[in-house]
Amino acid sequence: MRMSYLNYKNMNIKLLLLFLGTLWIKSGYTQNAEAFIPGELAIQFHSEKAFQDFLAQEQQDIRFVSRVSDHLNLHFFKYDNSTVNIDQLVKRLNANPLISAAGQNFYVQKRATIPSDEFFNNQQSFDIIQAPEAWDINTSAPEDMVVAVIEGADISHEDIAENIWTNAGEIPNDGIDNDNNGYPDDYWGVNVEDSTDVPIVDDHGIAVAGIIGARGDNQIGVAGMLWDLKMMIVSSNLSYLKIIESYEYVYNMRKRYNETNGAEGAYVVATNASFGQDNRFIDENPLFAVWCDAYDLLGSVGILSIAAVNNSKVNIGEVGDIPGLCPSEYLITVTETDLEDKLKAAYNPIHVDLAAPGRSFTTDLNDSYSLFTGTSSATPIVTGAIVMMYSYPCQDFQMAARSESSQTALHLKRILLENVDQLDELAGMVESGGRLNVFNAMQSLQSFYGSPKGNLGFIKVYPNPILSNGLLSVEYQTPETTDYDLKIYDSMGRLVYHHIIPGICSPKVIEVPLDRFQIGTYFMSIENINNIKSTKFFVR
Repeated sequence: MRMSYLNYKNMNIKLLLLFLGTLWIKSGYTQNAEAFIPGELAIQFHSEKAFQDFLAQEQQDIRFVSRVSDHLNLHFFKYDNSTVNIDQLVKRLNANPLISAAGQNFYVQKRATIPSDEFFNNQQSFDIIQAPEAWDINTSAPEDMVVAVIEGADISHEDIAENIWTNAGEIPNDGIDNDNNGYPDDYWGVNVEDSTDVPIVDDHGIAVAGIIGARGDNQIGVAGMLWDLKMMIVSSNLSYLKIIESYEYVYNMRKRYNETNGAEGAYVVATNASFGQDNRFIDENPLFAVWCDAYDLLGSVGILSIAAVNNSKVNIGEVGDIPGLCPSEYLITVTETDLEDKLKAAYNPIHVDLAAPGRSFTTDLNDSYSLFTGTSSATPIVTGAIVMMYSYPCQDFQMAARSESSQTALHLKRILLENVDQLDELAGMVESGGRLNVFNAMQSLQSFYGSPKGNLGFIKVYPNPILSNGLLSVEYQTPETTDYDLKIYDSMGRLVYHHIIPGICSPKVIEVPLDRFQIGTYFMSIENINNIKSTKFFVR
């Protein structure tokens, strides 16, 4: 086992020598000049003896600073940036037979998914729900995926304009209902007040839209929960009838999408309702039951609806709330917590599903940005989380979301609620007992449709021992959404099999054909640059 590991390390050293020698210098590859660190060199030697021999030679232009890696024979040197021609120095060093590779030290691009948006540091709510960690899994929705915002918004705002849905079935401004859905020219969504696609411009709606889908990593403004998606703006004055008409529009567009296998309509997966009726019970007005039925209707075609509850800290089971009391399985009701995870708004252990932070810096009128608070702010965070889950980039999941739309909607709701951060403050106050954690939800989704997440290691390797012409099954788990390598070495330490395990949508079981394996003992590792776990199996 130990010999195999050492041989494996030596092989990696050889690969790195090849990489450094060809990539840094000998192929003529150059890094961005701004990324170089003036005065600093990285030099790798063929061996420890080569390093010592090099130090024994008189070196006029460079000086040794420190060892970087004993195993890789990599060392840190400095040079005088004001007097040395770095190109000539690097060329000379790489011609030295003692040196495997040499080059300027440089900064790599940070791969943490933190957007460059101007006001992102004001969006503390996203840190609380671990959105930056979830963004390492995904920041973009499939091209045809849509979320419906059931209120007005400024679709020309600099930070959401690129993420506004357009109706591919309509020719804009020709006065004709090209897609025969009852709304001529509903190209930019629909204003159900006048049946045009000119939305009602509303500071409440644009704040909601920005939280869900402000363009991310574009160096302006803020970031939405998902950076690249399409938002269908269905605007009205929020009267009861217009709310129902809005839901009807969304339902018909998704139903048509389902019936035509995506050729027509719109793939709407969620609606956001940051509005409601305080202190009312369903049986107080027969129209409320119809409102509730709208969520079952939407759910029947695969749409989850996310709705805010009362901003007052009251028990809605005692004082009433619409749509908070609607019994639909396809409805997710949201209350508000502050940045300290303290409950700020309505509650009920049956009718309120979860909490989310209710304080967001988001888009406002006239290309501006402002603070937006309350359950109206918490709800689009959950809506964005649902759309992020729907956007999980795994083919099996995407096929299921389209072919088993209603079942998938309920499955995602269950995953969302089962993976909240449990808080004493919310125990017995909301059904889930916790506050949204979108990263937990995404990891749980990954474990369901791919390999489980946990401490790096092998779960099961079978059969073991195995016949030389057999098929070895490998079950495993990884802690990160980054790529891993599965490698197999023979008893002499020679690499005989290599498979890259994708960090996202990785298979639950990897099957390794052994038709070319000889009888003997083999060592298998699963690894990345930070971690490695090994096991062994026998071929007979």
